[in-house]
Amino acid sequence: MKSTCFKFRTTLLALLLQFVVVSVFAESGIYVGGHFRRNRPTTVTSLKASGFTYVILFNVQVEANGDLTTDGETICKNGVYVFGNTSPNYVSDVMSLKTGITSIRRVECCVGGWGNTSYDNIKVLVNSTAANGGTGTSSILYKNFKALKEAIPCIDAINNDIEQGYDVNSGKAFHVMLYDLGMKTTLAPYMNKPYWTSLATGINSLRKGAVDRIYIQCYDGGAGNNPSDWNINGITLHAGLTNYGSTAAAATAQMTTWKNNSTVSGGFFWVYNDESTNLKNYAAAVNKVFGGGEVINMDKMVPQVTAFPGANYQDTAVTFAIGKQIKAALLFHGLTDKTISSIKVSTGFKVDLYKSSDCTGEAISITESTPDLTSLSIDNSISSMEVKPNSDLTLNQKLVYVKNRKSGMYLTLASESLNAGIAIQQKAFSGKTSQQFQLSLLTDGGYRIVNQFSKKTLTIRDASTENGGKLEQGTYTLLSNQKFVLYKNEGFYKVIPFNSIKCITVDGAQINTPDAEVVLGEANSNTETDWEIVSTTSAIDPNQISDIEVYPSQVSDIIYINSGDKTIERVELFDMKGMNKQFSHQNLQKIDVSSLQAGMYYLKVYAHAMEPKIFKFIKTE
Repeated sequence: MKSTCFKFRTTLLALLLQFVVVSVFAESGIYVGGHFRRNRPTTVTSLKASGFTYVILFNVQVEANGDLTTDGETICKNGVYVFGNTSPNYVSDVMSLKTGITSIRRVECCVGGWGNTSYDNIKVLVNSTAANGGTGTSSILYKNFKALKEAIPCIDAINNDIEQGYDVNSGKAFHVMLYDLGMKTTLAPYMNKPYWTSLATGINSLRKGAVDRIYIQCYDGGAGNNPSDWNINGITLHAGLTNYGSTAAAATAQMTTWKNNSTVSGGFFWVYNDESTNLKNYAAAVNKVFGGGEVINMDKMVPQVTAFPGANYQDTAVTFAIGKQIKAALLFHGLTDKTISSIKVSTGFKVDLYKSSDCTGEAISITESTPDLTSLSIDNSISSMEVKPNSDLTLNQKLVYVKNRKSGMYLTLASESLNAGIAIQQKAFSGKTSQQFQLSLLTDGGYRIVNQFSKKTLTIRDASTENGGKLEQGTYTLLSNQKFVLYKNEGFYKVIPFNSIKCITVDGAQINTPDAEVVLGEANSNTETDWEIVSTTSAIDPNQISDIEVYPSQVSDIIYINSGDKTIERVELFDMKGMNKQFSHQNLQKIDVSSLQAGMYYLKVYAHAMEPKIFKFIKTE
């Protein structure tokens, strides 16, 4: 690509959202030239309001000595970021693109372009045997890109726009180094598919997922490209046009053709380098086809319900979080009145749709994604809505155990500590108060979940919204990472924090491992994301007599006997009618009562050198 400046990409922040959010597959991007710096802050404001979901700031030149430069100015030298000497606002401007009210979700930095000799220099530097050669931690390439990443941590991808000196081995080593520094790779080909295939395959064989997007140029030197010919290993494919060679309407038509005839899932434009480009019009040209482009408050964000003007989830998506959205709010977020024709609902949530402008009158409640609202006779008639958690509201003030459907193990504190930050794990049943949780229904339909040993509240650590985010106990604040939807489905529950659309779960690889940590995972039909809510009748559930404990007092399958250092000789079970069954010569710490009919029963436990003890329990369905 012809380019004269500098570009970047942003790490996804942990997001707490309250207003609208974006469809995760909707992507529209634009290359951004030196105009971004020269005409700040107008350019920063325009990009954030544009509807583009990613920007590629270009272009970095890697000099023969390893310096990073742009437009004749030095960015990084000898492992130090020095660009602030000539562009003092650059760091804050780039960082701001993904914060506050904005449509930008991702920022990339381009290396290469027409006439750019970066990759010739990279090849020499990678193959150099000098002390600062190669891609190790002592190399000049590593030091300077590390300085770049540390100065502007929102960079999370480098865009490879090599247009001469195609060398697979040095390119592979370079991008593996970038991945290890925390930056993914996107590729911007316009010719030479065998090279790009080898490069992408080589990088991803060493660092799985390091190359996560391909931006095929369908203009200038790549004007004859058909995106269908550029499917490489299933990597996400976007196709690009120029804003100077295509009207917004023509771009929409072309993007539609590509979407219908290839695996293209997004589009981009080259280039924003003056104010003659109407950014909103060109972003809309892509978003009309692929969705997305909402301008939202990134500091208060979580996707829960997504509305679409078109049937079958077509046209620009607008996503909302828990709360009322009156007509004025819908208009503020760019959703024209009475245009909703389809709607997506995340697992564990629901939305009440109103024809009134203020969430009054009769409501139609939607609890699952609906591609065509004509079936409900409410398409193109909605003026307000309220998003709610779809919780089971019957659990208020219940004292419970929480049992994983697949592993059969229970939520438990990692250690019996009163301190915040203690991780939540799964363990075999013990009946201790560290396995008991009080459920308290809040006014917004969420639940506060409190451990009975510590009296601390279940919390998603660091308000994470990502897979693998950890569940721990924390001091009560009632932020959205301490509120949970308890969504019942087929007798089991998805436990979903308000600040994400993930479920608490146990990693599938550790599902049968005691002490495995409980984390965030995708809301799906896998049984490791299902939990059984097992009621108990008191804060200390087990009957305790002398040195013997029998628990729980209400049980559906296994009842446990803890005899400490006492040896259990036999156990007798009988019901109110006198039915008697004896257990001996087996594991008397676990008694299987799953075949019993529901009702009240007694266990008589005979332990060595002790009088027999009788314990009452209730067999549930």
